[in-house]
Amino acid sequence: LTKLPNVGDRGLPGLFHQPLGWLRLKILLRSYAIVAMSEQSGLELSTYGFPASRVLRVPNGIDLSRIATSKSSNHSDHTVCRCVFVGRLCEEKQLSTLLDAWRLVRQTCPSPASLHLWGDGPLASELKAHAACLGIAESVHFEGHVDNVPMHLRGMDLFVLSSRVEGNSNAVLEAMAAGLPIVATAVGGTSMQVGEKGVPWLCAPGDPQALANAMKRLIENPPLRTATGAAMRRRAEQYFDIRRIAEIYQQTYWCLAEGRADEIGHLRHPALSAGVEAD
Repeated sequence: LTKLPNVGDRGLPGLFHQPLGWLRLKILLRSYAIVAMSEQSGLELSTYGFPASRVLRVPNGIDLSRIATSKSSNHSDHTVCRCVFVGRLCEEKQLSTLLDAWRLVRQTCPSPASLHLWGDGPLASELKAHAACLGIAESVHFEGHVDNVPMHLRGMDLFVLSSRVEGNSNAVLEAMAAGLPIVATAVGGTSMQVGEKGVPWLCAPGDPQALANAMKRLIENPPLRTATGAAMRRRAEQYFDIRRIAEIYQQTYWCLAEGRADEIGHLRHPALSAGVEAD
């Protein structure tokens, strides 16, 4: 059983165009079954001829028992809206776009807000310089590696992810479980993760104005922020509890062990049954 972690240039098309990619792809497609964590990933498998009957459509899951909902459920406790990014400071996350968007937020949004970047990576120095050049360094906090992210998310108010490519972001799931609204790019499995109530807060990658507009609306409207975050927590509980995901994998391994690999396609997770599910 092979799991595809990403799509596009980080998925099968990208693999095919690498040195000896055709051979690596041929070996990959000899798997008994392959996990697709988004509809796009499933479409890529179909394009390369892998039988749908042996594609397990199931997303990532998280241990919800470890993640309490955010304190932002009582928005009156906060005078500053704390927006947080969690991830590696690398090109794929398009953090320069996020900083450009944050400059627009600070120029047009009267409500007090701060942006916190949790993580490290090769672009750390470049991004700090970019924030200084944009004149937003005072409201942008580069906090490096943060231990026990799920616990610390309780002190934040809004999660933002500006990636140009994603598979199934565990950071998004952790933020949903913490009861945070999600402002993100509509790439990979993110639309599936956030569902119908989260889609209005998604935008195209590389569009700082759209990202800024979404953040600004939630920063300026604490009750909307709280309601959206509560909807994200409910969706995490309904679809992404690790126990539910584990049950699907258990059934998959029984199928493989008993020589019934062609039945695996019927085990698909409901959040991947028809694109974005209603909440």
